[in-house]
Amino acid sequence: MLVLQGGGALGSYQAGAYQALCHFDFEPEWIAGISIGAINAAIIAGNPREKRVGRLKQFWEMVSAPVPWNPVTKSDRGRSLFNETSAALIATFGVPGFFTPRIPPAPLWPQGSPQAQSYYDTSPLKKTLERLVDFDRINDLKCRLSVGAVGIITERSDGLLARLWVVPVHRASGLLARINAEAVRVVINSFFLLCVGLLLGLRFEQGVLASLAWLCVPVVFGVAFASLVLTVALYWPSTTLVDAIVTLNSLVLFFCTGFVPLDQYPQWIQPVVEHQPLSSAIEAMRGLSLGGPVLGPALGTLLWSGGIAVACVIPMVLGYRRASMRG
Repeated sequence: MLVLQGGGALGSYQAGAYQALCHFDFEPEWIAGISIGAINAAIIAGNPREKRVGRLKQFWEMVSAPVPWNPVTKSDRGRSLFNETSAALIATFGVPGFFTPRIPPAPLWPQGSPQAQSYYDTSPLKKTLERLVDFDRINDLKCRLSVGAVGIITERSDGLLARLWVVPVHRASGLLARINAEAVRVVINSFFLLCVGLLLGLRFEQGVLASLAWLCVPVVFGVAFASLVLTVALYWPSTTLVDAIVTLNSLVLFFCTGFVPLDQYPQWIQPVVEHQPLSSAIEAMRGLSLGGPVLGPALGTLLWSGGIAVACVIPMVLGYRRASMRG
């Protein structure tokens, strides 16, 4: 069995990993994927063995088309500026064969219409998959394929939450399961990144307890962020606002001390960068791993995460109850 998780650019690593497995005559009988992993899974399952790697290469060479210039300088700051510009271009113009910005944007479409569900149009991806995937082969069960994507908004509108409300399980189980699943996901991702860092030479200089605390920081922050997104999803009738929050969070990544050292930002924005939640979490993790201030950044992370959780807990519980009792 081959299981492929979501994670955007992580999908390119999945394609390379599958190519390496093919050298060992790996032939999965069942492939499961979610998000970008579902796309890779469909390409693998929807092609005979001799075409799979080639089709994966076609897809990733298309969606990873390089920008038509190179960094002006070879410095870290030049590379960071180049990466930031590339990300901004993708957010503005989309990715060939994958998605394009929706025009007019989602908030201007009638509420409840398909166009109001997202900021981007994924119809190019549909055409790409129709070209690269033999769906008749999938339907013939040449290789078992399981793909999935779940969302609190569609579950609410489809009545799934209402059905969960009357089954013989605790009524908070659906809500707690989502938050716990997010915590587990963050732990697994953080542990994987930690292992990669150790292989590349990262060493913890503050002891075992500091290492364990290091793993706790992203969990605390991730659960708080998941609570915020879940709360919004329970009240908003489409994915528009959720997508906006996720997009804003992605943009904030470019204005934190983990992306560029604080003193490299313009002086007027340095206080914002220094005290935004991601910077607090990053500085706490840096102090726990390499040494340096820990108490201040850790308190900042706890205050941000605790504040978000406290602000969301009552609306989230009430919203979940209301959504579950619909229909």
